[in-house]
Amino acid sequence: MQDNTIHPSIKELKIDLERGKLSRREFLRYATLLGMSAVAASQLAGLGWPKKAFAQTIQRGGTLRVAAPVHKVTHPAQFSWISPSQQLRLVAEYLTYTDNNNVTHPHLLKNWEASEDLMTWTLNLRQGIKFNNDDEFIADDVVFTINQWLNEDVGSSLLGMVGSYLEPTGIEKVSDYQVKLHLTRPEIAVPEHLFHYPALILNHRTFEGDFIKAPHGTGPFTLDTYREGERSVFTRRSDYWNQGADGKPLPYLDSVEFLDMGTEMPPQIAAIQSGEIDTIDFGDVSATEAYAALKDDPNVNIFPATTNQTRILRMRVDMNPWNDNRVRTA
Repeated sequence: MQDNTIHPSIKELKIDLERGKLSRREFLRYATLLGMSAVAASQLAGLGWPKKAFAQTIQRGGTLRVAAPVHKVTHPAQFSWISPSQQLRLVAEYLTYTDNNNVTHPHLLKNWEASEDLMTWTLNLRQGIKFNNDDEFIADDVVFTINQWLNEDVGSSLLGMVGSYLEPTGIEKVSDYQVKLHLTRPEIAVPEHLFHYPALILNHRTFEGDFIKAPHGTGPFTLDTYREGERSVFTRRSDYWNQGADGKPLPYLDSVEFLDMGTEMPPQIAAIQSGEIDTIDFGDVSATEAYAALKDDPNVNIFPATTNQTRILRMRVDMNPWNDNRVRTA
């Protein structure tokens, strides 16, 4: 959506914001979902937009060595948790991305438009993007990928969510760079759903069910090595489409290596202290033990990160000892 063709609902959101019925964070989320750029929505809400990092702080080159699970992966649409997607997203990408302020931005999309009734979504693709095998990224790739999500035989974890408002017959290729989604019911969160971890865009010409056998994505790295339970290696593309904060093509790194060291923390802690690895991707494992061991190490940097990830303890309140409120609140 162009900002001079504002979705009618944004005007209503602005009124709710002014009346205190909506927070500025909520306004930014909904306005961007309805197609307004993050900068324009921020200005409309009376907020400034964060400046990009200074170019002089950026260092290029080198290899990042990560202790992380190297999962068995075949079809990205079958991912049921974020951890298996962490490495493949170096190679393949999403149509959108949602930042840590819960604001959704275009990525492989140039922009999108929502109809007034939220029943039709027009996805406008960026042009000139290439897969790492030199195939052009076009609407056929988007149509193919979304159909994979909706195919019951694939068993995608996106089926229950996206399939609740979209059927295969509702996916329309308008041109090589535009796709329309005709929904079965109104849905405002479509752009957010396009950033779910199984939603990596596939090359419709080469993907046959196993991404490792045909690792063709639009992302900044190519897959060199992938050995389940052992090691994976990703190498920088020289022709990646996106640019960094210094105005030069991404990525900043020359390569990324993942070493599967299992789920026990002591070997990973020892590896980072010895310089064998640079960082730890904890995956599904709690970082409490590692934090306690590394927080006072002068050679290790620990960075806080904003996340909505939570760990939940569910209790059977009809059984001992959880039926005692003192236990539940202890």
